[in-house]
Amino acid sequence: VTTMKLVEKPEIPADCSLLVIAGPRGDYLPQEVEVIRTYVTGGGRLMLLLDSGVEVPELAKLLAEWNVVVGNDLVIELGIQLEGAGPGMTIVRSYGSSPIVEPLRDRMTLFPLARSFAVTKGPKTGVIAESLCETTADSFASADFSPRTGEIKYRPDKDTKGPLAVAVSGTVRGEGNTKSEGRFVTLGTSSLAANNYLNL
Repeated sequence: VTTMKLVEKPEIPADCSLLVIAGPRGDYLPQEVEVIRTYVTGGGRLMLLLDSGVEVPELAKLLAEWNVVVGNDLVIELGIQLEGAGPGMTIVRSYGSSPIVEPLRDRMTLFPLARSFAVTKGPKTGVIAESLCETTADSFASADFSPRTGEIKYRPDKDTKGPLAVAVSGTVRGEGNTKSEGRFVTLGTSSLAANNYLNL
């Protein structure tokens, strides 16, 4: 495992098998995002964990190119009844068709303090995106969430009702004559690894 600072050395080694961006506290610079784009379109693998309450417009633009809309929100689960779990602990029981989530079928996972994503059918060819994990119909995405947000209530004119995607994946085919195919996985929280309720 090697830590890289793309702003100091704007390149990703050719032997990098997986680039992980876990819980960035701020956005990346355009030139850093370009390095990431080149890496993925050249056949690289990217795992991106984006916490709610952190604005990442440049990273969001990159994902938009790959048919994924990043929600500037916090997913709230109404009526959750697990000890020690508040409304910001999101329940996932529905999974996509990707082999990535095959081991989780028939199990429940929890995504703490997650943001949502939406998969679109963009005009760009060579890109396929899909939802990996979706919340229940009792959840909603509280729009424009930030750490300074006070009491959270469902607002029909602003918020989005569930089910909501909190993890997505996709493939990106290289442009031009290249036959390379990159892959990405994006999660709406970086706290999942510390989730004590994983795979209940």
